[in-house]
Amino acid sequence: MSTLGAGVKSGQLHQGHFNANQYNYLEGNVPVAAFDKPILLIGRENMNRAVQGDVVAVEVFSESEWKAPADEVVEQETTLRNDDADESEEENDDEEAMAERKVLQAERARREASVRQPTGRVVGIIKRNWRSYVCHIDSTSLTSSNTTSLSQQTVFATPVSRLLPRIRLRTRQAPALLGQKILVTIDRWDSTSRYPEGHFVRALGKVESKEAEQESLLLEFDIPYRPFGKAILDCLPPEGDHWVVPPKTADNPVWRDREDLRDLIICSIDPPGCQDIDDALHARTLPNGNIEAGVHIADVSHFVHPDNPMDSEAAARGTTVYLVDKRIDMLPALLGTNLCSLRPHVERLAFSVIWELTPEADIVNVRFTKSVIASKSAFTYEEAQIRKDDPKLDDDLTKSIRLLNSLAQKLKANRMAAGALNLASPEVKIQLDSSESSDPIDVEQKELRETNSLVEEFMLLANISVARKIEEAFPQTAVLRRHLPPPRSNFEKLQDILQKRKGLTLDVSSSRALADSLDKCLDPNEPAFNTLVRIMATRCMLSAEYFCSGSVARDTFGHYGLASSIYTHFTSPIRRYADVLVHRQLSAAIGYSSLHATLHSKSHVERVLDVVNRRHRMAQMAGRASVEFYVGLALKSRGKGKATTEEAFVIRTFRNGLAVYVSKLGIEGLVTFKRETQFDPDAYTMTVPAASPEAVGTTIAVFDKVTVEIEVEKDKNTQRGRVKMTLRSPVDSTISLVLLAAFVAAALATRRKRPLPPGPKGLPLLGNIYDVPKSREWLAYQRWSQQYDSDVIYLNLAGTPVVVVNTIDAAYELFERRSALYSDRPKMTMLNDLVGCDWHFVFMGYGNRWRERRRVFHQYFHPSAALQHRPRALRGARVLLSRLLDAPDDFMGHLRHMAGSLIIGVAYGLDVQPKDDPYVATAQRALHAMAMAGNAGSFLVDSIPWLKYVPAWFPGAGFKRKATEWRKSTTAMVEVPFQAVKNAIADGMAPPSMVLSLLGTLEEEDDSTHMEKLFSGVAAAAYTGGSDTTVSALGSFFLAMLLHPDVQRKAQAELDGVVGNDRLPDFSDEQSLPYITALVQEVLRWRPVTPLAVPHRLTSEDEFRGYRLPAGAIVVGNGWAMLHDENRFPHADDFIPERFLTPDGQLNTDMKDAELPAFGFGRRICPGRYLACSSLWISIASILSSLEIYKPLDDQGNPIEPSGDYTTGLVTYPLPFKCGFKPRSKAAEDLIHAAVIQLD
Repeated sequence: MSTLGAGVKSGQLHQGHFNANQYNYLEGNVPVAAFDKPILLIGRENMNRAVQGDVVAVEVFSESEWKAPADEVVEQETTLRNDDADESEEENDDEEAMAERKVLQAERARREASVRQPTGRVVGIIKRNWRSYVCHIDSTSLTSSNTTSLSQQTVFATPVSRLLPRIRLRTRQAPALLGQKILVTIDRWDSTSRYPEGHFVRALGKVESKEAEQESLLLEFDIPYRPFGKAILDCLPPEGDHWVVPPKTADNPVWRDREDLRDLIICSIDPPGCQDIDDALHARTLPNGNIEAGVHIADVSHFVHPDNPMDSEAAARGTTVYLVDKRIDMLPALLGTNLCSLRPHVERLAFSVIWELTPEADIVNVRFTKSVIASKSAFTYEEAQIRKDDPKLDDDLTKSIRLLNSLAQKLKANRMAAGALNLASPEVKIQLDSSESSDPIDVEQKELRETNSLVEEFMLLANISVARKIEEAFPQTAVLRRHLPPPRSNFEKLQDILQKRKGLTLDVSSSRALADSLDKCLDPNEPAFNTLVRIMATRCMLSAEYFCSGSVARDTFGHYGLASSIYTHFTSPIRRYADVLVHRQLSAAIGYSSLHATLHSKSHVERVLDVVNRRHRMAQMAGRASVEFYVGLALKSRGKGKATTEEAFVIRTFRNGLAVYVSKLGIEGLVTFKRETQFDPDAYTMTVPAASPEAVGTTIAVFDKVTVEIEVEKDKNTQRGRVKMTLRSPVDSTISLVLLAAFVAAALATRRKRPLPPGPKGLPLLGNIYDVPKSREWLAYQRWSQQYDSDVIYLNLAGTPVVVVNTIDAAYELFERRSALYSDRPKMTMLNDLVGCDWHFVFMGYGNRWRERRRVFHQYFHPSAALQHRPRALRGARVLLSRLLDAPDDFMGHLRHMAGSLIIGVAYGLDVQPKDDPYVATAQRALHAMAMAGNAGSFLVDSIPWLKYVPAWFPGAGFKRKATEWRKSTTAMVEVPFQAVKNAIADGMAPPSMVLSLLGTLEEEDDSTHMEKLFSGVAAAAYTGGSDTTVSALGSFFLAMLLHPDVQRKAQAELDGVVGNDRLPDFSDEQSLPYITALVQEVLRWRPVTPLAVPHRLTSEDEFRGYRLPAGAIVVGNGWAMLHDENRFPHADDFIPERFLTPDGQLNTDMKDAELPAFGFGRRICPGRYLACSSLWISIASILSSLEIYKPLDDQGNPIEPSGDYTTGLVTYPLPFKCGFKPRSKAAEDLIHAAVIQLD
């Protein structure tokens, strides 16, 4: 690295960011300050493993070796379609290199004849830009022999972004991940390898599901989208949405130095549906004939204070992100859409800029003031336009709008005269279905009105006025925004195209010259031509950026596009963090407040603005990607299997294709021709030969209008949505544009009597099979419940009706009060028939067979019987303490050992070995199998039972092979320990146990085979019901203590006060330790052991809150959603034991909600819950009393942070994480050792 730095300093090397070519994967470039044009990189060897966004050091070749950019589309998928991901590098290198050399050689002569630019090679990577990327498994990288194999294999993960290389991925899950959007992280890229290597992070869902695509979009553009945490929400006004502007009094600090503008005729004008209203305006005529105009901006800085958690989160997010159907807020909704939003007829705090202007819009003076306003109305652009244009209206609001509009027209004329640019970018409006689905119906261009310009002009004026004020007050740290003039070389190609194709010139000597020449780019035969040129000119521009005034030269402050010498952003503090900073600086500049120390620091301002600039760019890209995705959906919905026809313009020509722009849809298409074409790069034309030798070929040029036929289809190889276009006029060709995946809900819900509960629309026959994610389904169910505002949602899984219950109230009503209808189990084909768990009464149908086994189980685990097992639970907790001290790294293994020893001891009386116990190992394998096989919706055979007859070798029958392997484990768990007890009985050495007691009840007349099968099944059920709960819950407990050390300290303080330091806690202390009990309840709530309960079956049709629940429906309790219901458990994602306590610190007996989803519902509630809770309580109390749980340090001395992620399945566990344990004191250590000695 030091060598690279020295090379850059000496000028031998150049540093810059690597940019991949979206049209040609064998080409990239690096913009550097030393050259007007980027340094061109041709071929893999010269790109030297650089990835999009990497900071690289580049060596420039001698000028004789400079080349021109490619004029041909080269796709990685096509050139290297025969790659085998699992072959060695040596086996692949020759074939790949040969394919790529052919492409490069074919281009070499063409490049020589074209305009050349600096060319070079990457000699080193200065800073990697690696992160997690949204990908899919390339189906062609799986051979026919491994498409269903569970063995580890190497496949290609193809990123969604065409700017990234394919990633080698070694995984056992490849068959299951086919057709899924997945997250993959690059780990390494060896110098001898043609591809980077990475690892699978998690699945996002089916590639054609809207939910997976939306999350993919947020991840791809690195948009923070997690809910706001407790620390952030605690920064909000404690009054919540009851906060109001206090009465105006002399001593009220809110009114200090604020102007009372509540009587002004103020209104807002925004897009339809706008909730976060940042700005409002007013205008009135003054007695001297001049006009007072005001822009009033939400006073966000009154609520968001520097350096508190909410401010830090806003700084990290940088901006609100607007997608087609949702908004990712920068600030909590209480502020953004309520307390700060300048709603009509509500008093709100504002920051006002008020001008006195002449009727000709010349500024006489300007003042800035904190204020209180009361907006009189909130208009849409259309409503304001109608009001302005209606000659019958002459009220004060209408007069204000007309005054504002008159001034805005003159302000804009003045800007244009100064050289401001009127550029264009494609803007379309997606029409969404008004139903719950919010599916796109159609796409149309946005209509801009005079009132759009009215608001824009006054926002620009406010931003410019504020910029001057804060730069004057804080010349070294003012937060400003600039738009640098583009290098003239950026326009060279557009200038050449205009000259050759239209005989037009484009003067780029200044913004004024550019504006004038753009106005002259007209085609009398094509009105849209001028807009097209403006769009292409926009792409030649540099991006605007925020900057710190003291960090750049004063002559570079200007905003090229606006023709303003200074500019900032002040008018949108609800959605832009830069505006919040500007508000604080303006407040200090007018003497209202002092400036926070961080805004006096140039380096601090620079760091913050670097983040804000990046977030702003990513938000823009995410917004565009969202539009593209919904355009694809709308096309699918509009076409309904048929192609639609639209006009398009050619904007670029290649040797083997075109790029076209469909103005109505705001999308571009990449055109590739299969037939040989005649390409003239100098004339920007290509000629496609006619189908017959006698006919004349057709020539197509840039700016030509063509007609394209558009349809959406599924790519067979990549499994991604694909917009396919066919050029109908002037020639036929094949055009393909890869967009984000698209799907359409085509099935109509069958309604009989009352409607079914709401839910996502499904596909014909298959229903919602592809809507249900393969992992963490509970999150999707919770999201749908919120989306449809319903406690229950409905799914159709290949004809099987499924009702998901998402709230505790609904669960109580259905599973408890109507338990006679909801106590049956569905036919769980995978679990019971194929994996062989029909012995487990938890999964049995409701009837005599279930009652018989439940009755036997209850004899040994009812509340009184569970008390008899407490000594064994206490012993297990003591042994656990010793094992955690001796070998802390294997803490999860110790939990399994403790849980296993307790249940195996109770059920079989068997001693468990300290390490690698065969009974525990067998049971753990069986538990894993049952958790996977019993996960509702994971296997199609549960919805289509006849699939169980499909042979295991049949394609797609991977579930049969899994079932065969899993069945071995479940059978062994039932038979092996049971047989060990029988052998011990035969030898006269069997210790007391449940099995011994049960076998002792057998009479000669009993069917011993039947009864032994019953007893062995009940004993095995005891293990599965207790051990998994304990291990999962204690794993969550350790994780919670690492993440919330304050809770650990509170719990230990209670223990110290009750138990003291001379003994360990026991069950007699339970009533005196309410915080410990509340902590146990919070563990069960915070990360539910079983996020989805074992499914129930509705035996006859029922009605719930106006919805029809069909007979035979599978009914699933979503414990996760119930226990993360913000209405019942505020700040549900946070770990807060106090929620289970009364204000005086005692247990709140009304808060029993956590136990309901954790242990099941109604008649199917777990009868072993009493022993499980006892074991959990004494383990947690013992651990907290004697041990400190802490984050271990890495090699650099930094705490190792746990990921907090969990496995998926019927029972979930925390993914492996590091956890440290140490005695709280020497006395505590001695107590642990003494307790173990006493046990022996």
